[in-house]
Amino acid sequence: MNEQPDRSGSSIGPYELIRLIGRGGMGEVYEATDTRLGRAIALKILRPEVVQDAERKARFEREAKALAALNHPGIVTIHSFETIDDTTLITMKLIEGSPLTEILRKERNMPVDRVLEIAIPITDAIGAAHKQGITHRDIKPDNIIIGPKGQVTVLDFGLAKLAEPVISGLDDASATASMPGTVEGRIFGTVHYMSPEQAQGHPTDSTTDIFSLGIVIYEMATGQQPFS
Repeated sequence: MNEQPDRSGSSIGPYELIRLIGRGGMGEVYEATDTRLGRAIALKILRPEVVQDAERKARFEREAKALAALNHPGIVTIHSFETIDDTTLITMKLIEGSPLTEILRKERNMPVDRVLEIAIPITDAIGAAHKQGITHRDIKPDNIIIGPKGQVTVLDFGLAKLAEPVISGLDDASATASMPGTVEGRIFGTVHYMSPEQAQGHPTDSTTDIFSLGIVIYEMATGQQPFS
């Protein structure tokens, strides 16, 4: 997988890219400005290998539409999914704060009250996604942001999987399980937080997120990961 150059300072259509926030398996995320509305956003550019694979792109778009239908304070809000000059991107709300990864470096062996303060909102957000048939599949500290006032937001549903047609306004074809041969059998996620079935490329469901959340909670409470 070739690393794409940093595009900070450039523009894509009406979006001005301010700074690179992070990179992942699906693409790069930038802090950006939507010049039409004058608002700060997060903009995720999909990697060329994702876009060039028609099935992966279709799956990503289908699941982005499902996530856009979610309305929960603990889940990042998606504004749009679009293609501009052969660049496919997602725009979403820019979340201020620090990833749980950084919090864990400063607060090792968190007391129970602190663990619950963070874990309960994460559980509520994931539960809301599960009620809509969406499994995150990459729950980890990097994808959890703690805001300046302690608000908790779950990010990066880029590996999400739809379980069943439950999103109103989407047809059955766009909201069913991933297309045959495109997802199951491939391994997605982050190894230290994967459920056994996910690590083996087997079918996944909401219990996968529950397993990963358990690892995150264990790490908050003990200061270490349960599995090497």
